[in-house]
Order: sequence, then structure tokens, then C-alpha cells
Amino acid sequence: MAEVPGWYNDFIAAVVTALPRDIDDRTAIAWVKDPAALEKALAPLASGAPEGGRASTASAIAKDGAYKNDKTAEGWEIYSESDPPSEFSPASMTLATMGDPDDFIIGEEAVEKVQTVENRLGQRHVEYLLDYPNEIPEEFQKFSLVFAGTIWLSSGGGHQVPCISYRQGAWEFTFGLLEGGLDNRDRLVLSS
Repeated sequence: MAEVPGWYNDFIAAVVTALPRDIDDRTAIAWVKDPAALEKALAPLASGAPEGGRASTASAIAKDGAYKNDKTAEGWEIYSESDPPSEFSPASMTLATMGDPDDFIIGEEAVEKVQTVENRLGQRHVEYLLDYPNEIPEEFQKFSLVFAGTIWLSSGGGHQVPCISYRQGAWEFTFGLLEGGLDNRDRLVLSS
């Protein structure tokens, strides 16, 4: 039998101490009789996300440090970057289009128009979400999510933005050419 580490015993004691004293007896007895239900109720605490899959508390997003998908080695440079909120919660994300879905804006006009949108989330946010994909709302899976808070200037002169799309049961990270425009399936990801 493996020895239980001391930190775990301390953790269990802290949990028991922090349990509300007014928990109703029906709930407590149901969990005693159904350990799987208790495990399900406690699982979000261990993962940092509530039962629905979204984070209930904000996570700190660092404003400095290297990106996991850093393109500077390929000759890219940051063209513009919105100031990310210091606290970020996937539950606060909203999606936006660039106006009428029938208006297809391309070229430099697309770059300029995207930069006028406030509260754009950027690459630091998408990299966080890729570490915790279960926190991305399920209803977002039908769209290509554009994180235009970070705009890179590629070595070829194109404006590239981090994007994720849900394919074959997983989120896939790419960079999209902003001059190519945004289509009906693309959504800008904003902080509400």
C-alpha cells in the first residue's frame, strides 16, 4: 500500500474544515450512499471548472513572457496587441462578427476594421484555452474563433491572427491571414 503524502492529509483536513455546516442532510446522505455522485460533485473543484465545464473563477493571464506559439524565429513580429485583461474567465467570452455576414471585408480594410473592435482577446488567451479546452463553451465549436487581440506581421508582410477551430473532437490552433477576411463561420472572441 502506497503511503499518503503529508500535503494530501493537510488538504483533506482543510476541505473538511471548510465544508459548510448548514449542508442539508438529504444531500449529504445521498452522497454517502452514492460515492460516484459525490465524486462528480467534487470533480470540478479538482479541475478548476464547474460541472458545466466553464471556469467559475478568473485566471491570471500574464502580460509578458514568450508565447508557446512564438513566430519570431520565423521572422514574424508583433504588429499590434491589445492590452489583455489581467483576469480572464472563459465564461466571460463573447463572440462577434464584423458586421453584416453578407459584407465580406478583405485586404487592409479588414486589418483596420478589426483593430477598432474593443475588448479583443489575443494569443495569451487562446494559449490558456488550449491548455484547458474543456473550459471553451461547447456552443463555440461550430465557429472558427479568431483572437485578433494579437496581430502578427509575417515575414511575407501579411497580418496573421491566432485562431482555433474544432475538428475531429479537438481544438486546432492556426494562424489566419487577416487580409483574407472573415467569413460567416469566423467569430472574433471578445471579453465581456
